[in-house]
Amino acid sequence: MKYVETSGKTVDDAITAALLQLGLPSEQVDIEIIQEGSKGVLGIFGAKDAIVRATAKGVSLEEELFSDHKPEKEEKPAESAAKKPEVKKVSPEKAPEKKKEEPTYVMDTLVEDRLAQARAAKEAEMAKKEEPKEPIAYSEDAKVAEEAAIAFLLPVLKEMGIEAKIDGSMEEEDVLKLDIQGEGLGVIIGKRGNTLDSLQYLTALVANKKTEGHVKIKLDAENYREKRKQTLEKLAINLAKKVRKTNRRVALEPMNPYERRIIHSVLQSFNGVETHSEGEEPFRKVVISPVKGNYHHK
Repeated sequence: MKYVETSGKTVDDAITAALLQLGLPSEQVDIEIIQEGSKGVLGIFGAKDAIVRATAKGVSLEEELFSDHKPEKEEKPAESAAKKPEVKKVSPEKAPEKKKEEPTYVMDTLVEDRLAQARAAKEAEMAKKEEPKEPIAYSEDAKVAEEAAIAFLLPVLKEMGIEAKIDGSMEEEDVLKLDIQGEGLGVIIGKRGNTLDSLQYLTALVANKKTEGHVKIKLDAENYREKRKQTLEKLAINLAKKVRKTNRRVALEPMNPYERRIIHSVLQSFNGVETHSEGEEPFRKVVISPVKGNYHHK
């Protein structure tokens, strides 16, 4: 029984390599996992490739493809002499039909190289995304807004019993991010970020009093905004799957405009559902609905 052992960064990579080497679909192959792959520490130290053994259940695709092209058994001299050459008469009215040429199949023997190239391209793409971006230059309005915002926030935080440091940076051309650093910051975040949102609103009012244009303020503490974003994205995906499965719409809890945009954005390309917002501020909420057919109100 023909078998091969292959390795890959993951079990799926190793199985794919084995199937291509055998030239067989998965239903004609028995797969035995010899070693699970592991990423190791930080994805570098102690990393191990996955190893599988793939055994063909029947004749390989390569044998099937080339079975008609095996060399004929050589005849012995005595047998060859005894046989008379067969002469076929060809009618002048009808020419002999040409034998249809069979297509030639070339089996891929560079599976590991192709997988390695694909992994390298993916890693290069991820590395490019992680490259530090050039900082966005402050506009005159952004400088004025940052100075006013910090002058407002520090005394407020001190009254709340918090000794903090505030770092400012431009997140976008018109978005000034203010990162509050210190201890015991849970009190300024509040339940689901409600306190942080209120403080952000007041800070934006103060920061834009002396600016000619308008500078958006994004207030953060203990990287709460990014953690909340990841939580909302997972929630949106899970609810979208539920909507698609049950064909019933789902309404989320009221959210601020920033969090509603996260839900709309992550489900924009999710097949089978659509999103829209309902209600008036501050009780406006996102509704996820099935795209096809009628839905039932929750």
